[in-house]
Amino acid sequence: MRRGYIECDECDGRGKVECDYCNGKGVVDDGDETRECIYCDGTGKVDCKNCRGTGEVICDECNGRCEVRCSECRYGEVRCDNCKGDGYLGYDEEGQKIECDECGGTGKVDCKECRGTGWVDCPKCS
Repeated sequence: MRRGYIECDECDGRGKVECDYCNGKGVVDDGDETRECIYCDGTGKVDCKNCRGTGEVICDECNGRCEVRCSECRYGEVRCDNCKGDGYLGYDEEGQKIECDECGGTGKVDCKECRGTGWVDCPKCS
């Protein structure tokens, strides 16, 4: 299977479906005679219209990108656990804020799930 694609549900990844004209028999009986079906050439199968006979379709989860938005964060950042998102740890003796060394005072750190990108591998096609 190519990246960004998933198995076609219509044909179960085979690329072929039963011929509607002959009901998958490969022959047509018109009352007077039985003849080979002209639509499937007597095989009883035709190319699947959903996947055009390839057996695969573009992933509906990620539109073929192979990535989806990370569900653990917002644009690659999460709240810093060390300072609870405040950016500082408290105050020193002079009343100055003590900057959090974990997040550099921003209150946010890179998400571990997506490594700060905001994107993770698509669970359906990657």
